[in-house]
Amino acid sequence: MTGYPSVRVTCLILLMFVLGFSASVQAGAQPIDSGPAFLVRTTTSQETVVFAPYLLNEPAEGITTSLSVSNVVMPTGSSLGFGAVSSWMSFAGPIEFHLYSHDGKYYFYETSPKSHRDGIGVGLDDTGTLSPGRTYRVSLSQLLDAVKAEPNFIGYAYIVGHFPAIQGTQPILYEGARTVGSFTLQPGVGKTLKTHGKLGGVPRKPQTLVVGLLAEITGPIPAVGASCRNAAQLAIDEINAGGGVEIDDRTYQLALLVADTEGSPEKSASLAREFITRSDAVVLIGPNSSGNTIPAADVAEELGIGLITPWSTNPRTTIDPETSLPKQNVFRACFTDVFQGKVLSSFARTTLKASKAAVLYDAKTAVLKSQAELFSQSFKAAGGQIVAFEEYSTGETDFNPQFKRIKAAGPDVVFLPSYYTDVPTQVRQARTLGLMVPFLGSDAWSTPQLISECGADCEGIFLSNHYSAESANPLTAGFVAAYRARFGETPDDVAALTYDSFGLLRSGLEKSGRTGRQALLNGLRQIRLFHGVTGDMLFEPGSGDPIKDAVILQIKNGRFVWYADVTP
Repeated sequence: MTGYPSVRVTCLILLMFVLGFSASVQAGAQPIDSGPAFLVRTTTSQETVVFAPYLLNEPAEGITTSLSVSNVVMPTGSSLGFGAVSSWMSFAGPIEFHLYSHDGKYYFYETSPKSHRDGIGVGLDDTGTLSPGRTYRVSLSQLLDAVKAEPNFIGYAYIVGHFPAIQGTQPILYEGARTVGSFTLQPGVGKTLKTHGKLGGVPRKPQTLVVGLLAEITGPIPAVGASCRNAAQLAIDEINAGGGVEIDDRTYQLALLVADTEGSPEKSASLAREFITRSDAVVLIGPNSSGNTIPAADVAEELGIGLITPWSTNPRTTIDPETSLPKQNVFRACFTDVFQGKVLSSFARTTLKASKAAVLYDAKTAVLKSQAELFSQSFKAAGGQIVAFEEYSTGETDFNPQFKRIKAAGPDVVFLPSYYTDVPTQVRQARTLGLMVPFLGSDAWSTPQLISECGADCEGIFLSNHYSAESANPLTAGFVAAYRARFGETPDDVAALTYDSFGLLRSGLEKSGRTGRQALLNGLRQIRLFHGVTGDMLFEPGSGDPIKDAVILQIKNGRFVWYADVTP
């Protein structure tokens, strides 16, 4: 169907300008002229950590680097503490550190090798935490011996930031250089290191493949972004726990980078471009809303990276606007609105026995307008009559004028291709006016929040959807059980389609034969049949649109209940 922690990667100078950070380096340390600075945000979009790498390129005594923090909001209780002796770091949440390669040089986010670590520390303020507006210095004099002893260990990253004490938070690292090793430091553990490479000798090839996720974490449809992010993390964790993905006799883990589109088409496009040009992401997953996905997909097509959208049903998502031919780099896990319009119109005509239909749609949201138009075309093609075709604009809350005209037109059914945020108000106002004919909804309805807010007013209403959580399909049942166990709720269609998007990604990687964006694109294009939690998908050569079933759900006793399967 159809548009959220925001991730940024810029060069060091730009990052310092935007966020108000300043750095100074003395003695023999020099800033990397074009090296990456790293901004970390956790999945709660509340944490910020800056990694400023410097290259130690000559022996010197008392080398010092400092970073001044300003214009950074640190919530109460947030801190990133540095111990000065054996427990050299402590965190309120776990964080991953990585070894990177950039311009032929290696940078490892550790103060020094283990033998030199204990004497490195930072002076904290009176509260024992880092605070905005303060400058902290770390002495690197003991690092010099380590550099001489282990030539590959030539980097140092000064770290400043904060992590709210949120249990289970998993920070996301967004980086502009390729990963060649990593380790994890858990809360309260000062010495435990898990490494994928020795300090004295780094792997020749990266063992991690980066996946960029564009999701609507904030903005007009945050429930969509939450479902997408949850399912993405579940899929990534399951793939990695199962041993990762094997490509050309080598096993790779997947790393997830999440960016918040905020429901903005412009931001979706700019974030897609940033992922492609400033990170090692091999593929983009998302966005979800068609209004956000279409501009992001245009960027992916232009710059040569694969994009898989879980929920963007607008036909334009996978069509090149200049040639009207299928895009070669864009794929989706969902059906299109052409199929959805036929499904709903057929259901209205044959099951509901409706000969006259009315439509109310958001004229400012392209995908909802498209759904309204395609339903109307299909309904008329099936012998029905559209007696009212009413519109409203995003943000409107009074729909009484439109429903009065609809009621006067005497429809047998009313189609509402509206987002879940508008439906409760619309249905309630229609019922109050005495418009008691059946309502039909699209996949834009399927978030559980709609049921909780609409209550009895939506009881009995039918809608089209991409899957049913009640399916007997073992793949579906296993996914639903795992999602419920982890997140405490039943996954909606966005979650299921996101999970399937990662399944398509894995299949594409396995077919690719080697790593890299072009290789993955070739692998994705080879997929013909995929068995997913939302059902089987059949891809015809040259098309990123799957041929797949739809389901009709009914809102019954406060749940989305399966009513019927619909095949193409």
